[in-house]
Amino acid sequence: MAGYVLARTDFPGKEIWLGLVGVTLFLPHGYTIIPVFDLIQRLHLLNTLWSVVIVQSAGGMVFGTFLFMGYFTTIDRGLEDAARVDGANFHQIFWRIMLPLSGPMLATVGLFACINAWNSFFIPLVFTLSRPELHTLSVGMFNFIGQNSTAWTLVCAGSVITLLPIVLIFVVLQRFFINGLAGAVKQ
Repeated sequence: MAGYVLARTDFPGKEIWLGLVGVTLFLPHGYTIIPVFDLIQRLHLLNTLWSVVIVQSAGGMVFGTFLFMGYFTTIDRGLEDAARVDGANFHQIFWRIMLPLSGPMLATVGLFACINAWNSFFIPLVFTLSRPELHTLSVGMFNFIGQNSTAWTLVCAGSVITLLPIVLIFVVLQRFFINGLAGAVKQ
């Protein structure tokens, strides 16, 4: 929704807001982990899978917003004008016309979010530290690396096992992924 608003409306300070939000794309998780950890702790979600889900989802929103903004700028404004003539308001245009047209971008953002969450190491480690049964595969594989020895066969096997789901998801969604990226970049 934010990508649609940014692509289709003009408001005072839009460029400044875009710049400030864009800067957050370049902040590593390490710089923002303390306030996020404090928030999750105050919500009593620490050491739950919900903490990992919420933090991972929130972390990808800025990137998804920019992808959607690029995608919605490529859609012809004539569709919106025709809907307005038929009596549709801003929200109806979004929900009934623009969102159904953004299927390839939804799949693309979903794929990026899935890959990011699957490959994440730092966030699951921090938010499930005292409950090893909640660790993700990437955090669990870290246990194969010891101070004096490393079980390389287990690390290699674990790497292949953790890679397979992402490859399968990409194969299933590659058509949407390519269409979504092509739609977000063309002018």
